[in-house]
Amino acid sequence: MAREVLLIIESRIATVEIIEQLLAHLSETGTLRTRTRTLAELSPDDLTSGTYPLLVRSVDPLAIRLTAALRRARVAYGFYLDDNFWLLDPETEIGRHYAATPVRKRLEAIVRGASPVIAATPLLRDYLLPRNPDTIQLDSFYDFTLAPTMSPRSTRRGVRGGFAASTQRGQDLRDVIDEVIAVLDAHPEAEFEIIGARDEAIPAHPRIRWFPYLPSYEEYVAFQRSRRWDFGLAPLGGAASNLYKTDNKYREYAAQGIPGVYQDAPPYASVRDGETGIVAGGARSWRAAMELLVGDPALRERIRRSARADAESRLSLGNVAPQWGAFFAAAPGVGDDPARLERVRRELAPPPSVAARAILRARLLWDYGMTSIADRGVLATAARTLRFVGKRMIGR
Repeated sequence: MAREVLLIIESRIATVEIIEQLLAHLSETGTLRTRTRTLAELSPDDLTSGTYPLLVRSVDPLAIRLTAALRRARVAYGFYLDDNFWLLDPETEIGRHYAATPVRKRLEAIVRGASPVIAATPLLRDYLLPRNPDTIQLDSFYDFTLAPTMSPRSTRRGVRGGFAASTQRGQDLRDVIDEVIAVLDAHPEAEFEIIGARDEAIPAHPRIRWFPYLPSYEEYVAFQRSRRWDFGLAPLGGAASNLYKTDNKYREYAAQGIPGVYQDAPPYASVRDGETGIVAGGARSWRAAMELLVGDPALRERIRRSARADAESRLSLGNVAPQWGAFFAAAPGVGDDPARLERVRRELAPPPSVAARAILRARLLWDYGMTSIADRGVLATAARTLRFVGKRMIGR
């Protein structure tokens, strides 16, 4: 039985912050301890009696070293995925990264060895099952402490819509931007805002305003609430991987009281058209969906109240956390077998000799270099390497 979850991450991205919300809730309401460590700062002493290691999305060379050591010691680890990395658009930067041969090999190995793989959606679980039969699905949630009440209704003249996502998700907006502009042109007092997402194909418009991406999830939610959008868009673009995503936009919009226009696709299958949101991209065009909300304040108010009530009843942290808590309660901790704990600590300890440590470092640098070449090409990798060496030589 796991008495502690050790969350192992590459960096503090939104997915990590959301999982930490869940772990903090479980820690406050039960006996489960939780800690977070980056791969770079992880040490053998972080694995203690009752610890269950849980990796989040990581395919770094350090992650493959860690998971290989855990497998050799016969210690179970979990691997959480909320994206289908196999089907990402190879024309995008993130898609090229996960399609690179070194990255793909590490991803496959980590997935095969996980016990279990935790998928964020049923569709992603079904996709991963052939790669690892020990794959489960655990529900996503929203922490309503970030939005204890719905955002106040705007008192401005006109209507303000918006879309927010990471910088890599601008292509999702690309397919609907012409319809957004058509709505703006038909309604001179309407405006549209974009947070984070960038795409060169999105044309400039005097009433489209862009704000930079906010890496802190709490800051992002607070800023989005402050904009008091009258409607929010949730397009998914044409990438096949988008079908496997969670209903994250619905949870955010519903919690904040933003009437949403959602892609007619599996992630938003629970949206009740005309009641908890407007469905677009299928029988109804995006422009027609936006026009419904722009022209009908009463409809916007009904949707925002119904969606908030739906999210509170189904998707709150308090409702979803017991499912995760039951999983962790049944998960094996490292220290359940003292011999395994000792072995995995030995596996992860730094090599005893200077020569062995130099060899390990060289292997890691080689892995990073091969990944960079696959991502960026030889010339860009060479330039990056020279900058790195230069900084080391001057002590930076």
